[in-house]
Amino acid sequence: MATVTPAAQVQVATTRRIFEVWKWAGVNEADDCERVLCAGHADKTVYFLSAGAFGGSLTFEVTPEPNTASDRYVTAKDALTGNAISGVAAEAAHTIMETCYAARPTAGAGVAGVDVYLVLSSVK
Repeated sequence: MATVTPAAQVQVATTRRIFEVWKWAGVNEADDCERVLCAGHADKTVYFLSAGAFGGSLTFEVTPEPNTASDRYVTAKDALTGNAISGVAAEAAHTIMETCYAARPTAGAGVAGVDVYLVLSSVK
């Protein structure tokens, strides 16, 4: 088990829009993925990408808690289908329904080398 720290890929602020892309690289089973703060971003989309088979499934979680010591997470829901963003075992993109303070992926047994991207945008 390793801690996976998300890396900012793009952070752009224009006069009308804020746009950020975060990446958790090479997520494996039981990794502890650190959260990304996404408060204030109306649009949130998560991408699960891998060059090979996932080997297991992933879930995407959100929390309203600003205090990391007491974080409690729930499974995010896809805004288009209303389904939980869980059991993801192949490349996919999901628009997140919930307004949240922070978000992170979690990996189940067998997951190997999956890149997870979180794209955030909002209008100023």
